[in-house]
Amino acid sequence: MAAAVVASVAPTGGPPAPPRSIPSPRLADFQVDDLHMVSTRVGWAVDGVTGDVLHTVGDASVWRVADPPGKPPIGYLALPVAFFGGRHAWAVIAGSGPSQIAVARTADGGSRWTRGPSLDPLGGMEAGLPPGDLMIISIVSLDFVTPQEGWLAVSLSEEATSDQGIAGTGVGLVLYRTTDGGAAWSTELRFTPFTLQESGLSSGCASSQIEFTSPSQGWAPGSCLEMTQDGGVTWRSVFLPPPTGISIQRWRGSSCGSSPPSFATAGTGWLALDCAVPGAAGERRDVQVLYHTSDAGLRWIPRQPPGRWPQLPPTYTTPDVHDLGARAWLLGATASAFNSGGPGATFAALYETANGGASWDLVNPALPASAIDFVSPGAGFAVRACFGGVACASPMLLATRNGGVSWSRLHPHLVSGRLASAIPFK
Repeated sequence: MAAAVVASVAPTGGPPAPPRSIPSPRLADFQVDDLHMVSTRVGWAVDGVTGDVLHTVGDASVWRVADPPGKPPIGYLALPVAFFGGRHAWAVIAGSGPSQIAVARTADGGSRWTRGPSLDPLGGMEAGLPPGDLMIISIVSLDFVTPQEGWLAVSLSEEATSDQGIAGTGVGLVLYRTTDGGAAWSTELRFTPFTLQESGLSSGCASSQIEFTSPSQGWAPGSCLEMTQDGGVTWRSVFLPPPTGISIQRWRGSSCGSSPPSFATAGTGWLALDCAVPGAAGERRDVQVLYHTSDAGLRWIPRQPPGRWPQLPPTYTTPDVHDLGARAWLLGATASAFNSGGPGATFAALYETANGGASWDLVNPALPASAIDFVSPGAGFAVRACFGGVACASPMLLATRNGGVSWSRLHPHLVSGRLASAIPFK
């Protein structure tokens, strides 16, 4: 499909139409942040400063604003979104009530959006709270495994409204599910330590960063890792074996946090743990462990990472692309870069594995990127986003055709739509 062109046309019999302002082709016009490329020519992104949904077809340098109506919900920094293929997308927007949310959906690349029903995740979730406390929405996420099957996860936190409150004693999660693409949503799970719903989900794993790999199987990270095999209704804990050199006894005494899992297919995926492992003298040392599965999580194999890095776990492209096999990429940070700042301000080393993490190759020692997105073993994209809630002078969008060995800088620009003003940090 040819890219759209914006032109100025004078109406017949009247004065010339005022010229329309077309952004110059500089990445500084907008910041590509949450990049989701389906192929080298089709994909989605979210502007990291304004929260606008962006869509491209035909050329990753040419983008248009494809926002849903009613964005963003008050209190959110950016729009919680999910994408599937080049045409289907979903976004959380404000609902009809002050504490309600809704999910808008599109099936034509963002040209038209349909608003879903209003949902009230806070309804009934304050029962049993200590006096002076209330529950608030903290994090919202969307996840779809087909254009019809998806989940909306709403993480709740506790806030003290008076001196009598005890903020931090409760964490909640509300999980909705749709089987018709977002036209209707059912409540699969309502959980807080006070509602005492029997689901098997522990408070430490009540995270909204739930990822599903099929209509029945999903994963919940946190201070533990739990899985569901009935679409999110019930959950059970998953034991991850210790890495080489750490005994089971010390491993069981460790304090760990799990990353959200990253799956290329329903069977092949990664996750990572960041653990404080007790030593022989009672001291604790920080250990990062990668895990790889090729059988849908029945067995997780610990892998030795190539170095320290801020981006975990290794990055796959979207589940829409199925030709990557056991390949994965990660951005590794040198010791000096890791200690001096974040990935948005440092040069990162790009590593690749073709055998599920058994070995790693250094592909590029100095890639100025904060995130990567490969759509084939050879073709991929990299983003250097800027952090702090304002546009920066040198965000980047890069592309490679040789597996990450060399990169060319793209100069994306808008051909239709107008970016909103920056969303303030809360």
